[in-house]
Amino acid sequence: MGDLRVQVRCPEKVDRKTPYPWSFIIDPIDGGILETNDPFLYRAPDSGYEPGYEVIMDPAASKWKDQVKRQFYVKSRGGKVYASVEVTVFPNYDGQMGRFRVNYLANPAGSRNLEYDPAKKINKQ
Repeated sequence: MGDLRVQVRCPEKVDRKTPYPWSFIIDPIDGGILETNDPFLYRAPDSGYEPGYEVIMDPAASKWKDQVKRQFYVKSRGGKVYASVEVTVFPNYDGQMGRFRVNYLANPAGSRNLEYDPAKKINKQ
C-alpha cells in the first residue's frame, strides 16, 4: 500500500516484566484514518476520518499492554484509495526493535467497497 507512515517508540532496553513507556503513530499520506470495531470491514465510510492516529502507553496506566491490535479504515491519495487495515504493534519483540504487523485490503479504483475479490489476489513474495 505504501500510503501510511508508521512510527513506534520504545526505550532501547526494557525489562519485559515491568511496564515501560511506549507509543505508536500512524499517519496516512494525503488522506485520513478512522478507528473502527466493525467486524466485517466491507464498506469504508465517506466521512469521519482523522489526519492521524496515536496510542501512548503510560506504564502507570491500569490499561497498559505490551502489544496493541487495532482496526481502521484508511483513505489515501486524496480520497482515490480506500482500505481496511488491521495492525498489531509489538514495541519490543523478543528484546529486539519493535514490530508492526499489518493486514489490509485496498480498493485502488476509488470505491469505498472493500469486499475481497479472489480473482484479483496479488501474491507478493
